[in-house]
Order: sequence, then C-alpha cells, then structure tokens
Amino acid sequence: MMNEMSYKIPSPLLHFRSLANAMGHIRSNLAYVLYALQRWEDCEWSLVEDTVARELSCATMFLGGALDGMVILEVGLSRGTQPAASMSFERTTFEDAALRSAQDATMALKSNEREGQALYADFWTLANFWKHYFPYQPRPTVFVRSGGVKDFSVALGDGSNSGPVMRDLLVPTFNHACSMMRIIATMLSAQDSFTVQDLSF
Repeated sequence: MMNEMSYKIPSPLLHFRSLANAMGHIRSNLAYVLYALQRWEDCEWSLVEDTVARELSCATMFLGGALDGMVILEVGLSRGTQPAASMSFERTTFEDAALRSAQDATMALKSNEREGQALYADFWTLANFWKHYFPYQPRPTVFVRSGGVKDFSVALGDGSNSGPVMRDLLVPTFNHACSMMRIIATMLSAQDSFTVQDLSF
C-alpha cells in the first residue's frame, strides 16, 4: 500500500510565505529570459540557450504549482475545508470575487500565430509541454505581425504555431498571479510578506 502525503496545511501564513518565496524565484527566472531575448541578436545564442531553456522551464512549472497553491490556500481560508488532491487552478474556482476575476482573466489568455486560427496555446499548453520535454530549447523568433517582438513560439500540432508566448502568456499569467497574491495577503493581513513586483514585456 502506497503512503500518501497529508493535504493538511499546518499554517495558512506559512503556506503564503512559501508561495511568496516561489513567486520571487519565478520572477528571477522570467527576468533572465526577457533579458536574454533583448540581447538575442547581440550575443551568440548557443552560449545562453541551455540556461534560457532551464529558466523558462522552471518558471513555467513553478508558476503552475504556485497557481494551484493559491487556490488550495484560499479555499482553505474561505471554506474552512482541507485541500483535496483534485484541486487545481484549472478545476477549482476561487471563493473571493476579486480572485475569481483574476482567475478568469488568466484562464482566458491565449496565443496564436494569426487571427482566426483554430488552435491556440494557453498557459497549460506550455506547462504540460515543458514538464514532459524538459529541457526543451526553444529558438527565438521575430514576430513581424506583432510589431517585431522577439519571443518564442511552440508548435501546435496541425502545422501552425503559437504567437509570442512570453508576451501573450507567461508575463501576463505571472502578473495575474502577483495580483492574486496581493489579494490573499490582504486576507491574511500579511501585506508586508509579499513584495514581488510585476514584470513588463
């Protein structure tokens, strides 16, 4: 018989501080990738691509875990119930209206190569892809239709590609996550425990 970890959270404040710590690391990961993209044409990409792949993969996977953790924490605070194995950001709705609005905005984020394209990438496309194909090394692309943005795309399986995933998905998802953390900090009277700043693309 397999042993299972307890889903009991000993302290909401400790859980929140753990999430705040994770968000700081995620910001550092994404900031490095953004910096590398800015310097893409000025440096030899082969010297940084392994690090970029690692930072990008880590940021995506940790951000997915942090989003799940926020739902688990808030549900415990609002409903007074212990988290269940089935709870996740995708499947579990926040109780708080402001958190639910940020959750809806995050879930609505999509990235496609061109207008009217049937397939698109969302944050979970990336999270599942990099979870299974770590350390995948994406190549930067200049997105002419998006104003010459330097970014990454992923193949969507029908011969089409996503749009710029840092601009369309990862940075906005991170910024929504920061907003949600600030709301939860207020619920816990722990505003000083979260000082991570939003990212700009």
